[in-house]
Order: sequence, then structure tokens, then C-alpha cells
Amino acid sequence: MSTGWIKLHRQLLGWEWYSDVNTTRVFLHLLLVANHKDNNWRGIEIKRGQRLTSINALANETNLSIKNIRTSIKRLKSTNEVASHSTAQHTVFTMVNYDLYQDVANEVANEGQAKGKQRATNKNDNNDKNDKNKERSSLINDGFEHWWKDYPKKADKKNSFTKFKVATKKLDDEGVTDFVNLITRDCKKRFVNTQKEFVPLPTTYLNGERWNDEIIGGR
Repeated sequence: MSTGWIKLHRQLLGWEWYSDVNTTRVFLHLLLVANHKDNNWRGIEIKRGQRLTSINALANETNLSIKNIRTSIKRLKSTNEVASHSTAQHTVFTMVNYDLYQDVANEVANEGQAKGKQRATNKNDNNDKNDKNKERSSLINDGFEHWWKDYPKKADKKNSFTKFKVATKKLDDEGVTDFVNLITRDCKKRFVNTQKEFVPLPTTYLNGERWNDEIIGGR
């Protein structure tokens, strides 16, 4: 896997394991090799943010000893950076906060724009405006579906989509992508320990611009 990208923030410098070179190396390596979308391998489901591998393979890939790998994995598990479960011959490692480093919304937007550009090459100049409208509509639809998928309370989807379109109406394409990333991350943090009955309706969340509210008791 040598294509695609992840994003890192300078806050990593203050991460509790940053001074532990081996643990940081293992963490970044798993982040780089984790699946960027769901997949299957020989009957095993490997989800986005997961990597099917083994301790020995990680040692070979990072030039670290097996002991160092085991120690680093143990440390990453202790702070909920990494989780794992074993199959008959392999281990599936899960990057718990993978979406903070690579957002689906960005990928969706890029794919939608690429498809739009391909369509535009097959049409004459008179259809350019229609193509742009279709690209915009696709970006809005895909962005909403990504956020909706992760929102913990599914209710009144039609009106929620209407509110979403209002919230993104004055944003350019890049702004829409940033907005989707913002509210997706916010909901994951804001409602992580909230019982479903106490989660506001999605229309309420969008109407009240709840992403601007302080997260009480959040990490």
C-alpha cells in the first residue's frame, strides 16, 4: 500500500507515547498500512482502519524485534489507541481513532470530483454547467450520507437532509468537505458516552448548530 494519504497534527508531539520511539513507530506504521475502506481477504472481513497481519510480520516491516512489537502493542492498547482480535493464523489490529487521521468525507469528495471530471470530458462545453451542478449534488448527497451513517439517532432523514443542505448552501466544495469532517468528528466525541434516548434528533443538532457548543465532560 503506497498510495493515498493520512493527516497528522502537531498535537502528536504532545502525545504520551511520542518520546517512546518504538511505540510511535509501530503506531504510525499501523496507521499507514490500515485499510482505508472495508474489504475481505479469504473469508475474513477487514474493516476500514484495520490491518490483518501478525507480530512477526510487523517486526519484519518495521525492523523492530518481536519483543519490541509486543511491548509497543501492549502500550497502545492500554491507552485505547489500538485494539486487536485473533484469527486462526493472523491478528486483526484496529486503529481506534482512524477517522481522525483519514476522513471518509475527503475521500468521497475526491472520488466524486474525479467522476465529475471524467463525465465532463465526454460532454461538450454547453453541458459544463450541468456537470458542475451534478458534481455539487453528488458532493452534498455523499457528505450527508457519511454523516448520517455515524449519527447515533436515525430519525426524520428527509428533513435532516433539508437542514443539511441549508447548512452547506453558502459553502464552496472544500467548505462542504470540511463541514462534513467537522460534524462527523464532533458527533463521535460529543455522543460517545451518551445513551441513545438522550441524543438530540439530527434536525435539532443541525438547526441548533450543536457542533459549536462546548462538549461537557468530553475528552
